[in-house]
Amino acid sequence: MNNPNTASILRRLRALSPNRGLDEATALGIAERQATLLLQLTGQTAAPVPLQTLRRIPSVVLEVVENLPASGASYWTGTCWRLEVNDTEHPHRQRFTFCHEFKHVIDHPNRDLLYAEHRTRERVANHFAACLLMPRRLVTQAWCSGEQDLNQLASHFSVSTEAMTTRLLVLGLLDHRPPQRIFCTRGATKPLHWEQAFAIAGGRSIGEHP
Repeated sequence: MNNPNTASILRRLRALSPNRGLDEATALGIAERQATLLLQLTGQTAAPVPLQTLRRIPSVVLEVVENLPASGASYWTGTCWRLEVNDTEHPHRQRFTFCHEFKHVIDHPNRDLLYAEHRTRERVANHFAACLLMPRRLVTQAWCSGEQDLNQLASHFSVSTEAMTTRLLVLGLLDHRPPQRIFCTRGATKPLHWEQAFAIAGGRSIGEHP
């Protein structure tokens, strides 16, 4: 038998959204409240937030799928909500995508009413995933306790460094994005032409992440 709190999770999350169109700022605020409520209902108080948080919700199934043509997908099968992620992507990306897709499930009944544009719906889903995997209280607590190395902080929350950087910017704990790594020509006898530097850098654009 399902726990009564668990059985009503999806209904309670959906109840936080009004039955009207939302501007982006309001939609982002609701997404964070939904993520916070989900953590409360499932008793998650520490990082990293496990995917069991989603698996505990009745009628939600998580699957890693081969040859998925996108990072993720979500749909109703007739008996359950199926969340799928691409098997070729990093586990941190898969975790984020599962949470992103679950936000689409929450919004499904009124998605066309809530969002005027598809890109807004996607940004809000990303924000929900960030709030669920990197809760404001836990990230702020870790940062203020001195855990400020981006790689270690990302590892602590089982997210990518890029996702953690973005979350810190949103929370106001960083005031700018750290500089990207560039190819260094120090010690060269003469300046390298950009095509030479590009070739030495492995064919990546200058400043591009590996």
